[in-house]
Amino acid sequence: MRELAGFYERTKLDNLLRYLLWGEELEESAIEDFEKEIENSFEMLYDQLEEIVPAFRREDDRINDALTNFTETQSGGYFKLGALVGFRLYRDLEAAYAHEIQRAKACHAELKMQWRKN
Repeated sequence: MRELAGFYERTKLDNLLRYLLWGEELEESAIEDFEKEIENSFEMLYDQLEEIVPAFRREDDRINDALTNFTETQSGGYFKLGALVGFRLYRDLEAAYAHEIQRAKACHAELKMQWRKN
């Protein structure tokens, strides 16, 4: 059963990647799944905090503010890092592609010259 759960997670990620890379529309169910994951993560976190710290109260805004600040900082850092890595990967792939185009043109010119000689 774990294999099926893993496959399902990969298909949701595949939907997101297709949207980000090629602009294909996300399925409505994928968006709902992402929203549910975010909501469930808060419930899971609060459940664990209540278990670890019996005095913890979900209504305490100070803890919520601290968690929100932490999450914003983490998310912002990971987003910036992901964007940087993505742009570097794009730049490197574009340079490699340009190199391959030049190599193919040179090879084509060489073959054309050989063909004319024969």
